[in-house]
Amino acid sequence: MENNFENTIIDKNNLNINEYLEYRFAKDLTINADKNLVEGTAIVFNQPSDIVLENNRVFREQILPSACTDDWLRTQTIYMRYQHSPATNLARYTPNSTRNSLHFTVDSVGVHYSFRAKQSDMHIVESIQNGDVDACSFCFALTPPNGTPNEVTWSRSADGVPLKTIKKMAVIKDFSICEKGVYPNAHVSVRSFDNFIQSELLLRQKELEDIELAKQLILQKEQEFQEYYKKMIKKYLNR
Repeated sequence: MENNFENTIIDKNNLNINEYLEYRFAKDLTINADKNLVEGTAIVFNQPSDIVLENNRVFREQILPSACTDDWLRTQTIYMRYQHSPATNLARYTPNSTRNSLHFTVDSVGVHYSFRAKQSDMHIVESIQNGDVDACSFCFALTPPNGTPNEVTWSRSADGVPLKTIKKMAVIKDFSICEKGVYPNAHVSVRSFDNFIQSELLLRQKELEDIELAKQLILQKEQEFQEYYKKMIKKYLNR
């Protein structure tokens, strides 16, 4: 069946995309406000997140540089918001516009942004300077319902926690500056996680079966050796 998601994300009036939006919070990031210039990092590459607990599932997540390249980001309409609220459009990037108020750069570290706060938004700048606001996040979506294998994979991190790796995004909606400790509730893909856990269980079952088979082979070899040993004793020692 043909995937019409591309048409969905191009049609900005189609709100179905909101059912698949995911929000990711990046903490311990510094936001600098110089006069009315606000700068920060919205997305960090190649760094496993802290443990995420959502829908009774525990996992870490990391974002690869291929997930949101500079060329791809410049095809997206991206809003700069406060707490992801549509009522707080602080700035905006529109493809092919010469009057963009939101600017961003992409390097090996991640996606960095800057914008000049409007006079009406100076209270947010003051909150940043006071340290009340010191975090960034972003809103994105994978291809519904849970992303394609080219977009997301599951593995296991060094500490054994499931690791969700995002290799490509289907759409990005906004960057947001947030209050300390904010992690908005979001739709979370669980089907690919369930498939991953199922494959892990099958692998573990196979390992247990292999162990049991090895035990049986060892036992068989021991029995064969005992029979051989008895024959040798009887043959050469007449016992």
